Amino acid sequence: MAKTSTEPSRLAIRMDSVQWNDGSAAVKIYLTAWIYPTTVASGQDLQYEPQQSQVATCNGEGAYPDLNSPVVKPFPGGDSKSSSDAVHNTTAAVTLRRRVPMKNVMSGKHGDGIVVIASTHSDIKLDKLTTYVFAADELRASK
Repeated sequence: MAKTSTEPSRLAIRMDSVQWNDGSAAVKIYLTAWIYPTTVASGQDLQYEPQQSQVATCNGEGAYPDLNSPVVKPFPGGDSKSSSDAVHNTTAAVTLRRRVPMKNVMSGKHGDGIVVIASTHSDIKLDKLTTYVFAADELRASK
């Protein structure tokens, strides 16, 4: 339900079964107000050549191991500084290892025992890169 001026936004999702490659199980679990958020982390340095000196005597686009060898060629697209930076400065999405509560979202039980999450600040929107926590009951803060 969308937020109005007098009512908070509410969302309740229940799963009745789960399936995986070699089986399935009947469950009764609900979306909670807890998530494992995704952050952006620096990726691995994909440089295929030795680390460059801080001295600006070389632009870092040479190939490893021998710049004079006719069989060694620079990394594809290494003809400009911007393409070299794009290769060296990679990022990746990383899921945090501990759960945190959703910002401005509360969890509670509906009269029939269904777990409902609600927000008085904004509509609740789910993101495909976030890992959401489902449980048989609402979760309390971890210590």
